[in-house]
Amino acid sequence: GSDLAEVNLEDKLAILLLDELNGNGGGVSASASGSASGSAGGSPEMSGLRHKRLQELLNSAALSISPEWMLSQLPEGQLIEERALILRRLGKHREAGALLKKWCPPSKLWEYCREERAAYGDLVDLVGDEKLGDALDEVVEILKDVTRERKQTSILKALTKQEALQVRSELISHQKQSVVVSPESVCRVCYKRIQNSVFILDRDGRLVHFVCHRRQQSKAAKAKATAAAAAAKA
Repeated sequence: GSDLAEVNLEDKLAILLLDELNGNGGGVSASASGSASGSAGGSPEMSGLRHKRLQELLNSAALSISPEWMLSQLPEGQLIEERALILRRLGKHREAGALLKKWCPPSKLWEYCREERAAYGDLVDLVGDEKLGDALDEVVEILKDVTRERKQTSILKALTKQEALQVRSELISHQKQSVVVSPESVCRVCYKRIQNSVFILDRDGRLVHFVCHRRQQSKAAKAKATAAAAAAKA
């Protein structure tokens, strides 16, 4: 059997629709599965229905075709809305927004942003279509900023998790050690007496209040997050 038989119904239909809209007469399907899909053609009404159905499929979670592959099959300067939807599947919102702004009516970019509210929160609060044109650049920048913030948040969460695991490992290691604390013993960070406070031993074997230790680690984590954010902007 052909490879096309191994993919789901949504994938098959998307490939066939893409063939017909491209006018390939089976070219796209042939490259994906070795089978033909029929010839292009038909009335403008039929073409419009094909566009609508393909866009619905591109918005469907059931579609499993590689977005990169589908993007490579689109003819340059055509199927703009379909290209924008594929870019959205790839998380490239700035590129998708810029594409819609350049080639489509302003209402298309507005619709795109409204659909992204579920994933990104209230991105914009525009009043009426008459003000939409003036806000397009701002919308694209907001999409860019939100995507960058999500990336930075992901990096920060990863650093925080790594820090927590490191602290836990250090605590377990220190708890296995025994040490004598005298009334004169002081913390090497704040130089206050240890007394009955919770403490740890640093890498040099010196006493440190646990609170002081955590404060130092928090500062180090913030410095790492700042560096990571700067790298993400670059």
